[in-house]
Amino acid sequence: LVYLGQANKKENRAQILAALMRNFKFEHGMDAMSIALQVVDQLPQSMTGADFSAIASGALQRSLHRLCDEVELEVDRRRLLEETRKQSSPNDGMSNIDVDFVVNEWDDDRLLPTVTTKDLLEAGEEVIPSVSAEELAGYEALRVQFSPDFK
Repeated sequence: LVYLGQANKKENRAQILAALMRNFKFEHGMDAMSIALQVVDQLPQSMTGADFSAIASGALQRSLHRLCDEVELEVDRRRLLEETRKQSSPNDGMSNIDVDFVVNEWDDDRLLPTVTTKDLLEAGEEVIPSVSAEELAGYEALRVQFSPDFK
């Protein structure tokens, strides 16, 4: 049995969360560590690495949903413009405005989901810590019992 213990310091918790989000794009050009430092204090202290992973995944999922909604809104906006144009020129062909059309027009940066602080906090509200405070106390007691030199 290997027990590493829980990350109790804000900086350590933020490092774990930041490592899980190292490839994400964030609002306002922030980096993973900056945004992790903003949110870790608002998450339960008993969160484990697995819980942080679930939070990061949930936040990314929220940003992907938002990006998909933005694409759909752009499709709707373009179709409305196309319909308005067709009313003045009714002999034009059918519209080819669809999701693929919009996505192909956007550059790679525009197509990257942008994770926000709100995404992380909302994802954090949905994650139930995988280890209870009682379980953590039990693990700590075992650590003290079997590793008396480790403090």
